[in-house]
Amino acid sequence: MAQEDLNAKVLGIEEVADHRKCFTIERPAGFDFEAGQHMFVETRPDWGAPFTIVSAPGDGHLAFTTVMRDASPLKKELGELSPGDTVIVSGPYGEFTRDVGEAKTGMIAGGIGITPFISILHDIEARGLAADAVLLYSSRRRSDTPYREELERLAAANPNIEVVFTMTDDPDYEGNKGRIDRAFVETHVDGVADRTWYVAGPPGLVEAFDSLLKQMGAKEPKLDEFEGY
Repeated sequence: MAQEDLNAKVLGIEEVADHRKCFTIERPAGFDFEAGQHMFVETRPDWGAPFTIVSAPGDGHLAFTTVMRDASPLKKELGELSPGDTVIVSGPYGEFTRDVGEAKTGMIAGGIGITPFISILHDIEARGLAADAVLLYSSRRRSDTPYREELERLAAANPNIEVVFTMTDDPDYEGNKGRIDRAFVETHVDGVADRTWYVAGPPGLVEAFDSLLKQMGAKEPKLDEFEGY
């Protein structure tokens, strides 16, 4: 059940990629959530926005990551926060969550849409869940790809987790380049129609893969659009 207007102290702020910061805050007592959900964070009363919870349900803190390159008033106030300051938290909200008993999972992330999958994959690892999970992650450049090294670590440590990166504007990158399309999915994922799919990122990407995955025989994907973050 969602809780409203809880004070939470800022514990730490870390730049996890170019113009992308992770804010770690206190987890109020009784604030229970599922991996993939989001919360509403306010820098002052009635002045905030929804942010995906990047931390896993088993963590003792809450965290969210956002793009900081825009000059919106809210981002300006977030950028002025320091450890020890207080924010206001409400939540959790949303149904972008994975069934614990799900046998095969497919995930597609674009840009900052990676955030719910960080929580989901950490939850799989922490709880030792038997999962066949594959993540396709499209970003512009390695320098602005949050959690790249952490995802590589997760995949290396858990044979049931596979992460496939592609960069759309990184000429020196030696891995996959270009956008994710049908051929990319077919190349890197076995049994597309047998998986439960999750898609998170800019609205255009989410809408495109909602249609494409259905064309490929997948059941209704779960969708999470990120606009302006």
